[in-house]
Amino acid sequence: MDLSALNSAQQQATCAPEGAHRVIAGAGTGKTRTLVHRVAWLIDQGVPPSGIVLLTFTRRAAREMLQRASRQVGARAHGVRGGTFHSFAHRTLRRHAERVGRTPQFTVLDRGDAEEMVGIVRSRLGLGGRGRRRFPKSRTLLSMFSSATNTGRSLEAVVTAHHPRFRRDIHDIEAIREGYTALKARQDAVDFDDLLVFLAQLLAKDKLARADIAGACHHVLVDEYQDVNKLQARIACLLSVVHGNLMVVGDEAQSIYAFRGASVDNILDFDQIFPAASTTILTENYRSTAPVLKLANGVLESFRTGIDKALESRVGEGPTPLLVAVEDADRQADYVVERVLSLREEGVSLTAQAVLARSGFQLHAIELALSRANIPYQKFGGLRLTEAAHVKDVLALLRVAVNPRDSLAWLRVLPWCENVGRTTAQR
Repeated sequence: MDLSALNSAQQQATCAPEGAHRVIAGAGTGKTRTLVHRVAWLIDQGVPPSGIVLLTFTRRAAREMLQRASRQVGARAHGVRGGTFHSFAHRTLRRHAERVGRTPQFTVLDRGDAEEMVGIVRSRLGLGGRGRRRFPKSRTLLSMFSSATNTGRSLEAVVTAHHPRFRRDIHDIEAIREGYTALKARQDAVDFDDLLVFLAQLLAKDKLARADIAGACHHVLVDEYQDVNKLQARIACLLSVVHGNLMVVGDEAQSIYAFRGASVDNILDFDQIFPAASTTILTENYRSTAPVLKLANGVLESFRTGIDKALESRVGEGPTPLLVAVEDADRQADYVVERVLSLREEGVSLTAQAVLARSGFQLHAIELALSRANIPYQKFGGLRLTEAAHVKDVLALLRVAVNPRDSLAWLRVLPWCENVGRTTAQR
């Protein structure tokens, strides 16, 4: 197998010996390429494709990696089992459903179904509703349950940390959780969290199931390991308990899903869980210029993780990044508009320019400024400011004031009035 296209660190990760291995892959360092070659190399070494498990953050990522691996080793890559933790757990539980109190035909509840079922239990217990103030809604309750499940904390700890105003209701909240669990069992149903819980339960407590499931996993590879939660990390370790071959790939500096229960400690503490584990660090960046990486490295120095990772550019030199200090969000938006227009005058098209923000709400002022300047833009992720429900409500009022014959605007405004529903408004 030809590995000449890989740099030395990528080759080291691709050809890592059996055992536990951690790959720290900085941004733009060819993480996906390395994983693809790892899969292909294992197949080329004689590992049965069905014995390779590739767990990724999305099914699309797994599909793309396996397609690329097939270019290396042909149709043999089609036998690799790739997907998300949830999809892998789903397929596995269909074969072992009776061992966790379900039938092979169990129903998987989506988020809406799960919220509705929690609402049923909530109503049966006489909790919430108009007669009771400040009790969590079904969506909030489900988030509490999910957070406790995925982080390994007690429900009381989750409520205390993230929903302190409901601490006095903890016994009622726990009762709803118990009722929800019982109702799922009676209806032969599971939610997304149950898929992981039951898989972990099988692997940890059922020797026969563990021998069957983990025994078939000769090599387990996990992508984006910095964004897995405690339960997922436990599953990864349990899947590799028979053969002992686990490779995790990620970047501690790119952990962005803590709000979903992800813990960067999973990748930072990997060598403590597996003392014999080896580590490869990918630092050659194929995406950014040297000045950009100099700035990035300066920021990364403030992260005291114990991992020495200075990114090096394979692209070369480029413009120096600018740090612009402004007084507030409005002045920042004005500066962005001025810069966009200036670059356009210099010949840089609007489609070649991008505005990035840490959070969606930070773009609101910039969207307004772009609109005032008649600069067309396309927003990726979330709604445009003018598409948000509360903004459309205000705009509907203004449209009615300007044009009383605007029937669409009236349809949005009239249902706010008492005893006026959509049907009445349409008349």
